[in-house]
Amino acid sequence: GFYHGVASGDPLTDRVILWTRYTPVSSGDSVNLELRIAEVDPDIPIDSHLDPDANGNIMIARIETGTSSDYVAKVDVLGLK
Repeated sequence: GFYHGVASGDPLTDRVILWTRYTPVSSGDSVNLELRIAEVDPDIPIDSHLDPDANGNIMIARIETGTSSDYVAKVDVLGLK
């Protein structure tokens, strides 16, 4: 699970680096994580912004992490407004 939160760094006007550490159920397994980012749209209910069926403007990143990185996942998010 996510017991460590999410951190950010090196913010620029159109990008930011995000990272987190995932704690797996059993050590040794690689884990596939998914990051979803969406611009707030007043015409979409706030709890639906990250639902691809309700919002077609979602940026999705898939990150694999495992023991070699101590389950730390890092992504450079580009194209922000």
